[in-house]
Amino acid sequence: MMSRREKLLLAAVALLVVVFVGIWAVQQVSGWFSLREDQIATLEEEIRTKEFTRLRGTRAAEQLAVWESQALPEDRELARSMYQSWLLQAVENVDLQDVKVDPVGGRPVGDVYFIHPFNVSGRGNLEQLVAFLYDFHAADLLHRIERMTVTPIRDSKLLDIVFTVEAVSLPGSSNVDKLPVERRSSRLAWDSLEKYQAPILRRNLFGPPNSSPRLESPRTQEAIVHQPFRMRVRASDPDEKDLLQYSLQADEKLGARINSATGELEFTPTELGEYEFTVSVQDNGLPQASHETQFTVRVVEPPPPREVAQPVPSPPRFDEAGYAYVIGVVEINGRPQIWVSVRTSGQLLKLHEGERVTVGQFDGVIRRIHPKAIEFESGDRNLFVKFGDHLGQATEVNADDI
Repeated sequence: MMSRREKLLLAAVALLVVVFVGIWAVQQVSGWFSLREDQIATLEEEIRTKEFTRLRGTRAAEQLAVWESQALPEDRELARSMYQSWLLQAVENVDLQDVKVDPVGGRPVGDVYFIHPFNVSGRGNLEQLVAFLYDFHAADLLHRIERMTVTPIRDSKLLDIVFTVEAVSLPGSSNVDKLPVERRSSRLAWDSLEKYQAPILRRNLFGPPNSSPRLESPRTQEAIVHQPFRMRVRASDPDEKDLLQYSLQADEKLGARINSATGELEFTPTELGEYEFTVSVQDNGLPQASHETQFTVRVVEPPPPREVAQPVPSPPRFDEAGYAYVIGVVEINGRPQIWVSVRTSGQLLKLHEGERVTVGQFDGVIRRIHPKAIEFESGDRNLFVKFGDHLGQATEVNADDI
């Protein structure tokens, strides 16, 4: 028989064995669970990786399909020709000057795609450049501007523009007959050219701030009913290179119009009264500036006709030239000389070529002594007097016809 103490010891040993066995069993089971969890986690990671790879492949396929719809044809010569034609049309659409569009070789990138470079140059203002960039990025094509240089031209509002464009051909391109330039690209932040230009053209990137033009304020004008009325509104601009454009606001029934380039306003009023006009002028600076002025045109009746005083005929005047006769010609020292007898005074004038004759209302210089007549220069006329006639009979008949 075991003693009480031995029983207690035996129970304690048995309990320890049970505890150790329980701990070992728990550790074994926990290890099995951890291993299982690790295996599950590994499998889940593999699933996620394969799913991510599948998604990447799907997205890549979708992106490739988009690129194929934007790319130039696989035929390189056809692609170069089609894109060059479109690019030339794009720069001409915004009225750039001295435009050149030249292809520059090309290069393959592995067996995946082919790059077509183009050099483009021209001259234009900032507004035209922005309009071209808008059209370029709005076209749903696989292309880009690789670099661009913009240089202000001295003493001009124009810019010298040079840039290089790269476009891509893909083997699976769907654009065989034409480019998808009518399809709108998603590259642009705004849906209109005006919104695209606004933040750029509100400041002049290549010069001082634009000064506003100023209109002279016309006084109240007066027009006559049923008669054409014309006036010119004048404006000045501190920026000498700016071009000005005029516009008019007036009662439509007047039919008034204004020349947008010169500011000349005209209309024919049909009713009496006072009419308000508002004229605006706008320059082509960056940003554009404008000014307006208002004035009144008063339409009145025509003034009564004025009596025109009839001229009083002057009394007849005695002309001494009618009594100054050319009575002869002599030759003195090889020079011809004429004699003119002034019967009212009894004078005998002896004159050579180049001398002036002033008798009564006749005043002239002897230009030449002809065989049958004397030629006088009187103001801007040449007068002829026959021998035996008086100076009052001077005519513009040629001496050869006398």
